[in-house]
Amino acid sequence: MKHRYIVFSLFVILVYGVCIYFSTTRHRILVLQSYGPDYSWTQHVDQGLKHILNDQSFCTTRWHYMDTKNHPDLSFIKSAALKAKEVIKLMEPHVIIIVDDDALKYVGFDYLNDPKINLVFAGINKPLRHNNFKGATNITGILEKLPLNGLKETLGFFNISPLKIVHLSDQSTIVKMDDQSMHAYDWGKTIRLMPSHLVTTFNDWKKALQTCNETADMILISNYRKIYDNTTLMNPKDIMTWTMKHATIPVIGLNHFVFEDGAYFSLSTSPYEQGITAATMAL
Repeated sequence: MKHRYIVFSLFVILVYGVCIYFSTTRHRILVLQSYGPDYSWTQHVDQGLKHILNDQSFCTTRWHYMDTKNHPDLSFIKSAALKAKEVIKLMEPHVIIIVDDDALKYVGFDYLNDPKINLVFAGINKPLRHNNFKGATNITGILEKLPLNGLKETLGFFNISPLKIVHLSDQSTIVKMDDQSMHAYDWGKTIRLMPSHLVTTFNDWKKALQTCNETADMILISNYRKIYDNTTLMNPKDIMTWTMKHATIPVIGLNHFVFEDGAYFSLSTSPYEQGITAATMAL
């Protein structure tokens, strides 16, 4: 009887030890999202991440959302960054998957060359010529770039020469970077990119749309999440509903959510692919 008790005790200790070992040696991945789980882009990136990470029994994966799209003021972003750093301190992840520019700028840069953490980014619009990256050895990832080659090929099917296109969007940092890329791109002889209309208020959006109707053949829309009615952020679907009702020329979205919000067509980077690629890199 005594021997059975000893054997049973040793068995319990062994199982307990094995559990502790696996719980302490499991690889920990933190997904740090710049935006909130209500944002369509973020949801689709998460789907791609989960497609790869959910079946990895040797990993523990946690998500943290900074929600800077709904709260674009700098004071909130800095506070969200401090909270994210507290999460990192508590979790001690082996890999941080950083999604979109705010999380990289306000959190990720602080962990470059950290010997205990590897960084994988996705959805990054800004070119990586930043001084912070010089000599960094613990970071890799996938950029988010407008599919301008595909857009140019698509526009080539329209029998209009020159085809006058115009970019109508908000004045967010990402939009401005995308706009620079569009104006630096070689559209060829048959497509003419006109001066952009990047606005902040809904009244200015209405005026800009009227100008686009009168001067262009086609409208390109990349983002409108930072359009205000007085001091209140507009509902994106309301903006697109109004736009489609009053546009007298075709509208092409440059993000998938432009289609989801009511446009008839979008040609965009795949957020699902961004998630799958970043998760594969993380593993």
